[in-house]
Amino acid sequence: MLTTILPFSLWTVPETDRKAFAAQIAQTSLPNLNQWQRRVRCVSRQTWSESALSSPHEMALAQALGWQDVRDGLLPQAAHIAQTLGLRCEADEGWALISWCHWQVSNGQVIVCDPQDLALDEPTNRQLFELVQPFFAEDGVMLFAHRPGHWLAKSKAFLNLPTASLDRVVGRNIHAWMVGGEHPNASAQRLRRLQNEMQMLLYTHDLNAHRTPSINSFWVHGTGNLTAVHASGEHQVHDDWRASALQHDFLSWLQTWQALDARLFAPDAPTVQRWVLCGEDALHVYETAQPKLWQTLRHQWSPPRLEDILLTTPLND
Repeated sequence: MLTTILPFSLWTVPETDRKAFAAQIAQTSLPNLNQWQRRVRCVSRQTWSESALSSPHEMALAQALGWQDVRDGLLPQAAHIAQTLGLRCEADEGWALISWCHWQVSNGQVIVCDPQDLALDEPTNRQLFELVQPFFAEDGVMLFAHRPGHWLAKSKAFLNLPTASLDRVVGRNIHAWMVGGEHPNASAQRLRRLQNEMQMLLYTHDLNAHRTPSINSFWVHGTGNLTAVHASGEHQVHDDWRASALQHDFLSWLQTWQALDARLFAPDAPTVQRWVLCGEDALHVYETAQPKLWQTLRHQWSPPRLEDILLTTPLND
């Protein structure tokens, strides 16, 4: 069965503001999505805690990939990449992803900016790797340059160490998401110290002489052990909404829906049997189904509203 995962395709809005957002959705032309909602049925709705370390779409992808025994904050993304590259680690070691980013200090808070904003090229990536590799090695972390700005790392410190995903952290105050949480163990404390060292090293380094934003820290994520894998069926991911969602740009998010309405939901598009719509704190699963007579009549007399599909309410609202 083909599964299509749509990260950030749901918009979270407080109930008090729902009417205004619903009005904008109603004024947006989404003809194919309107037809699609008549051909599917919702088979599952899940909500996420505000403090969850892993995002709904990452959990959905882990399930589609057939990863077994995954837990919040321990989705083995790094281990999966290492496996595909033929890299191995010892039984007492774990894998992690190291993503370089800019930490912005604002009103006494430290905000993690999207690593994509750095637009690191290969020469800069190589220079950064050569600069920081000895510091990581001193703390028992071996680095592998996977792609610019996003590296693989293995260390005993990463074994069974929950970490918050980038998509949960970007644009937010890092305080609640720091590795190790409120009670960091020795491994988490060493990683935090390493983050501080990198901030001091990069603050005045020539690498940042003409860069805006500057590279001033890194985020650790993607930890977890990859055990049994039992994938069933194919899957595809469309993350077109990511940028507008992380920038909290609702109008741009709606425009993305219009673009995908014409492409992904076109009448002649391949039939997809399972759709996973994901938001910041929600996951809704739809499956194609032949509507029953009573459903057809209900749609005629009381057509479904797109706001009921696209808008979600915070768990604590």
